[in-house]
Amino acid sequence: MSVKTQIHQRIAVIGLGTFGSSLARELTRAGIQVLAIDKNMDAVDQIAEFVDHAVCLDSKDPEALEQNGIFRVDAAAVCIGESFQECAMVTLKLLEMKVPRVLARAAGEAEAVILDRIGAHDILFVEQQMGRHWASLLARPGAIEDFEVSRNYSIVRIRPSPSWTGQRLEQLALPKKHGITVLGSYVHDRFELVKGPEEIVDPSKDLLVIGHHQDLDKYFAVRLKEDEISASGSKA
Repeated sequence: MSVKTQIHQRIAVIGLGTFGSSLARELTRAGIQVLAIDKNMDAVDQIAEFVDHAVCLDSKDPEALEQNGIFRVDAAAVCIGESFQECAMVTLKLLEMKVPRVLARAAGEAEAVILDRIGAHDILFVEQQMGRHWASLLARPGAIEDFEVSRNYSIVRIRPSPSWTGQRLEQLALPKKHGITVLGSYVHDRFELVKGPEEIVDPSKDLLVIGHHQDLDKYFAVRLKEDEISASGSKA
């Protein structure tokens, strides 16, 4: 049984093949509002009942994307697999339209290099079972990697919240407040075990935390709200 979070993100999934449709369903199960897009009406019909909104359109057409709410999404995953040229074109269009986070599908390193140079924020090396993994990352702001260690627990690599900077772990009281425990930190992919409760949070170091799925979901819901408040404050 899936537990829906209170994270009201809006994510577009473009390309509803095996991976795209799997990703769209998993995001919906995580409580995310999904805009599912494909140029094939059959693919749209098959996913329509599982997502918030599904539309049939040519994703290379920025006007069609705009008319269907692409400016209201927090992120977009370009899952087009049958044509890399189309995938790259759509990725570029989304970046030009200032979509905050664009993930794009690559079949190998050569395609990944091109997408990286275009400016894609994340590259998806796709296998069918990766849908759940990427859904988890998209649903959890600040998460970089997610490792499910049992039916109920996951280890997640996260960017520390800006509000944690300079504080000791014992001051944050993460196990008490959020039910998550810091295991260690990363510096340029070199892992270091946490030294103790007196360790100070360094914003340049990613943290590795463990927690029950429900506790992690609740924490990331709080994190999203904090990020939104911070973003609105910076615009004022």
